[in-house]
Amino acid sequence: MITACGGDENSQPLADGSNPTALAEGGAWSTPLVDGTNGSSDSLGSANDGGDTGLRPGVYLTDITSNTGGSDEAVTWISGSGRFVTAINSVNSVFGNVEADSEGTRLSGSAANLFYTDQWNRAEGSLNGIVEDSQSLSYSVSGDYNASAALIRLVDLSNESISPGILSDSYLSLDQTTTFTIGSQGGLSGSDSTGCVFDGQISIQSSNVNVFDVTFDATNCGPTSISSPSERNGRYNGLGSYDSINFRISFMSANGTVILPFQGD
Repeated sequence: MITACGGDENSQPLADGSNPTALAEGGAWSTPLVDGTNGSSDSLGSANDGGDTGLRPGVYLTDITSNTGGSDEAVTWISGSGRFVTAINSVNSVFGNVEADSEGTRLSGSAANLFYTDQWNRAEGSLNGIVEDSQSLSYSVSGDYNASAALIRLVDLSNESISPGILSDSYLSLDQTTTFTIGSQGGLSGSDSTGCVFDGQISIQSSNVNVFDVTFDATNCGPTSISSPSERNGRYNGLGSYDSINFRISFMSANGTVILPFQGD
């Protein structure tokens, strides 16, 4: 569970207890499909199949509890590149890096929480944690914000094979405002209804893990109701996965100032 400590809900974004909101940048957001349950908490118990210790890349279901008593589920992607992203909702996510020690039992890294109140905010902290087993881990963050988290790896979803060839297609966001096209070699291009032009690349660390890294430049972006063009333009980095049932990609990205989530098929 992620629990923020102290302060009001604006200063503690992980503790707002809010439900996913309408997407601010790039289409409507819902929990990516989780083992055929669309994020149902019923998948938590069955997802953990035990195994040896060690930090494993994949898709993790993350239960979030606020300091105001609210509770939500989030999705965390962990890449073999060492990057992780926790998608809380369309205007509140965590981006960072994590690694295990030589014994594969302790975690360390950094985390940055990007969130929107009446403006975009960024809170940073250092991360320390424990690998419970090959499918679950826990960690705490301290710094500009304080949080603790418990994550369970979603085995079936995480272990689906992916490749640029499998992902190669054009995807339209759920609200039909944004398109991304992935080429057979991993090239990424796209645009949105405000004039944004996207150009970048996806990379896959392991074909046996359903997580891809995404990096792209956004140029010529127009304003949205919460972001200016200067905030929206820039280089984005993020992580995502592929839903082979609905032929849909989901990723969460940020340029260090604003979040750009995308779900499309």
